[in-house]
Amino acid sequence: SLHDALPILLEHFWSSAAYATRQKEAEDKTQAQQMLETYVVWNERNENEIIGAEMKFTFTLNGRSVTGFIDRVERTPTGEYIALDYKTGYPVESKNTIKQNIQMNV
Repeated sequence: SLHDALPILLEHFWSSAAYATRQKEAEDKTQAQQMLETYVVWNERNENEIIGAEMKFTFTLNGRSVTGFIDRVERTPTGEYIALDYKTGYPVESKNTIKQNIQMNV
């Protein structure tokens, strides 16, 4: 199963090159494993249809052009659309800092 393959896949694609300490690497690897497991469970339960990935968008806001990419667009069984923007890097946003992050509020 995919669940059983996750540790093997993570080990295959993992790179230790950027880590100054083994402790930080171990912490990040544990977090990566947890993130992968959470994603697989969520994806298995997701009933939505994938419409597109890495979809470019551009719009004008207060006279300025805003361009970006939507990681994934899905259509729900009821016909609604959902835009997903995966957040996998640092830093982790808190309820307080997320209000100040312009990308999270567009």
